[in-house]
Amino acid sequence: MLFALICTDKPGSLDLRLSVRPDHLKYLEGLGAALKAAGPFTGDDGQPVGSLVIVEAETRAAAEA
Repeated sequence: MLFALICTDKPGSLDLRLSVRPDHLKYLEGLGAALKAAGPFTGDDGQPVGSLVIVEAETRAAAEA
């Protein structure tokens, strides 16, 4: 089953988001074939404010893990 994970950044966390981005991308790559799609949401200023991650998993708990 496919699950869409909608992640919203805390206000004012752009610097943190950018600093952990390499580790975040490495983690997503580690999901292998379970990762179906991923990308950022952007605000009116074009800066990222959240993410959408679509994964294939057996259960909601497995998707959230």
